[in-house]
Amino acid sequence: MCTVSIRRLEDGSAGYDLWFNRDEKLARASEFAPRLYAAKNGRLYLAPGDGERGGTWLMLNQRGLTVCVLNDYETSHAGPGRTSRGLLPLACAGCEDSAEAADVARAWVSTAGENALGPFLLVAADVTGATGALGWNGRVWTERTEILFATSSSFEPTRVRRTREAAHEALVEKTGRTAAAL
Repeated sequence: MCTVSIRRLEDGSAGYDLWFNRDEKLARASEFAPRLYAAKNGRLYLAPGDGERGGTWLMLNQRGLTVCVLNDYETSHAGPGRTSRGLLPLACAGCEDSAEAADVARAWVSTAGENALGPFLLVAADVTGATGALGWNGRVWTERTEILFATSSSFEPTRVRRTREAAHEALVEKTGRTAAAL
């Protein structure tokens, strides 16, 4: 079960707050603590590491771009894939902004082969406050240019997503902060 929530800074300045929790699957190998790396273009980024298949679920680079990936368990158009979806945030590590990250992800999937990855949702936020989500279900791309909340679950995915969305919307209503649910 993964959930990402993004909140733009309330004072109107550039930037955002981001919260992310990773799948709590107990059978999964332990992750590696976040470390500092350099992308091919030299841009520095910080990312934890997946101890099982490589990659990461969350990456933040020195330009203020955060890219995270959530598995799409509600899509039945494709299998789990041969390549780790966690390589997508790393492919975006050298990007300038969320729009470039979407372009890089599309190109990366095309190069890897459309059946190489299982379904996913890639969420990006950049220092300007722009957010975006790019989904791949194994056949079709979906894109949103505004996203502030997304969640996934391998256990009863539709019910869990709806429950979390309702909880998120209730929190938004209670706090008076605006957000969009996926």
